[in-house]
Amino acid sequence: MSWRAGLGGYTTAGLDPIYKFWFGKLTGNKDSRIAALAALLGDETAVSKAIAGWSAELRGAISVALANPGVDTEGLTYLLAAAGLEDAPKVVSTLFTRGVVFPEKACSTPEDAGRADTRLAIPPAFAKNVKPYSGVQTPASPIPDATVRAVERSEGDGLASAAGELVQLADRGRLKLLASNIPNKATLVDVRKAVAAYPGVDSALVLMAAAGAGLLEVDPVAQRMVATPLARELPADLWPGALCAGLTGPDAWWIDDHPAQDEGDLSVWLRTEAWDEFDPRDLAGARAVLLGIVRRLPGGGWYAVDSLVNEAIRLVDTIGYRRANRQRGRWNGEMPTGARELARQRTVLSAIVTRTFPSLGLLDLGSTAEGPIARPSRHDTHSVDDRKYQSPTDRDPKKPRWAPTPCPLVVRRTDLGAAVLGLAAPPRAQAAVPPAGAIHVGADFEIVAPREGLPAKLKAALDRLAVAAPVGAHDPVRRWRIERERWTNAAQGGVDGAGTLAELARLSGRPAPVNVVETVAAWTSSFERIRAWTHHDLVEWPSDAEREAALAGVNGAERVGARFALVPAGRVAGQRLDVSAPPLRVLQASDDGTLRLYGGLDLLGRGLVDRLAPPGNDGVRRLDREALKVMSGEAWMAELEPRLRAPMALGFEARLRGWSGGLRGARAAAVEVVQFASAAEARLATAVPEVAACVAMSLGAGVVLVKPKRMAELRKVLAGLGIEVAAGAVAVG
Repeated sequence: MSWRAGLGGYTTAGLDPIYKFWFGKLTGNKDSRIAALAALLGDETAVSKAIAGWSAELRGAISVALANPGVDTEGLTYLLAAAGLEDAPKVVSTLFTRGVVFPEKACSTPEDAGRADTRLAIPPAFAKNVKPYSGVQTPASPIPDATVRAVERSEGDGLASAAGELVQLADRGRLKLLASNIPNKATLVDVRKAVAAYPGVDSALVLMAAAGAGLLEVDPVAQRMVATPLARELPADLWPGALCAGLTGPDAWWIDDHPAQDEGDLSVWLRTEAWDEFDPRDLAGARAVLLGIVRRLPGGGWYAVDSLVNEAIRLVDTIGYRRANRQRGRWNGEMPTGARELARQRTVLSAIVTRTFPSLGLLDLGSTAEGPIARPSRHDTHSVDDRKYQSPTDRDPKKPRWAPTPCPLVVRRTDLGAAVLGLAAPPRAQAAVPPAGAIHVGADFEIVAPREGLPAKLKAALDRLAVAAPVGAHDPVRRWRIERERWTNAAQGGVDGAGTLAELARLSGRPAPVNVVETVAAWTSSFERIRAWTHHDLVEWPSDAEREAALAGVNGAERVGARFALVPAGRVAGQRLDVSAPPLRVLQASDDGTLRLYGGLDLLGRGLVDRLAPPGNDGVRRLDREALKVMSGEAWMAELEPRLRAPMALGFEARLRGWSGGLRGARAAAVEVVQFASAAEARLATAVPEVAACVAMSLGAGVVLVKPKRMAELRKVLAGLGIEVAAGAVAVG
């Protein structure tokens, strides 16, 4: 059978000898061999029909191979594994068997073609039918050649750039960017001035390093960079290390297997000097190259992430890191080479473009395909899932920490990015100057008012409540900054802070921000210890809704709790206190002298319980011995019993009667027998666990036999109940 008859009319005539040789080694089915031969012969229509039924996973693998021209077998395997394919080696094998990829040189066996150093080629017909950017919505602009040439001239080596200079300054200890030099709510201009004292250092790179280390926070909306609490607490001697770590990106300090990474604390990691175990200049140089490309891109256009990464790879010699394996006492300073190095370069550069730059507000991230944007994510190494990417002799992880950027991702430079990179002046949106004659109270605790025309009384109050900013000769407005110490001192001195804010809101025509009102209210209430209301009535309603309805037209009422209110005397007409309703049975009295509530009490019951058993520090209500003395035990019992959900425990009743003076004394016999005034009182007393522990048995008629050598303890316990034991003869029998 001829090739034409067996393979749909196609023959190998006219093929390159290498392709003709490899085509004879294919082991796929007939359809795959037809598609492979059609691709080699350039029949795009046949190829399009053949691959229409292939899986999306396989078509995605072809697009990854197309995005990495000249990649070898091992490199393609790593890229597919990092992209999330479950069995990357099997997918690569499928690409071989279906004729999608061919070795660039002749191989006698498929095993030779699968060697790690075998560079692969893809027939042009496949390249035209499987596009990396399918369904493009926002076309990506090509990177101008002039941009690449400019970057190549200035930052081609990646180490003689501003990043390298910054690292050298940090190594010599000269770089001490103190937090005091970066005021809170600083504008971009202020921050650039703060780092201008270091000549030869790219200020934009310093800002990125500080933000990457968590020392600065970027607010793209307000066009600000704000010093974080870590920046204000971090000692000056740790700033160089922090900036070195920040240069390598927000996640780069995880690259060392150091115990501090489990704590997630950058400052702990810096203090251990673990950052000195790797050279950050490689990654800093990579970031500098990408920064140079972004700085020189024409503004306004979208650019494919792959195109930026490909140009950066061409300009950077080495992107990686060195680790010190101190546990085994050896230095593992060898850099990965070949396909693994290529995969690592692509993943690290993609992470900088798609994660670090957008997080700092330099770039906007977009997608050219439908669906959500896929962001690269970090993968832990040496896990169970990584075993299939490791060989028995090479235990290095084959799965990169970042997944490579999916093809349909594009970026564009933001206005903030242009300002940080010095391409444009920062927009003056952070202070929001109000129109002429208007007053503005900002959510950032800044008050802006016209220079002239402000009422003298209001201006005097503002000068006492807030910190006034210096006013220039030609400034049209005045500014005040609300600070806690100044505000509380003025409030304690008699200045009405709430009234001042209300007056400002009235003059501005809009309410003051809620966060400002609530914050200053909390400040002024913190130094109040006692508040007193005179000439007020305490009124209770059956429900909160009825209380609100009754107080709808009442001014000066102070709501207390859920159903109560303090109302000026005589202001609630027709209301009366209803105490005739039966009380609710929501109390339980226990032998240990505690009261427990199982619901809401009536007004009188709440006052009774608060007086009888006030809550302690632990929230438990216990009988108060001193409070019980104001009434007799019978009176307390009459008030409590209608509110008890179960009969009163005898131990509770004993304490209640004894502490209120309701129990009479007892006498002890020579044989250590105690006789109570009555059998009922004996039952009450012995119900107390401490008394029962000292009693051997009851002899009847209110007489109990005390255990040997326990008389002194029993006297003490009974005295605690208010029962004094008197010595005397006891008639038994």
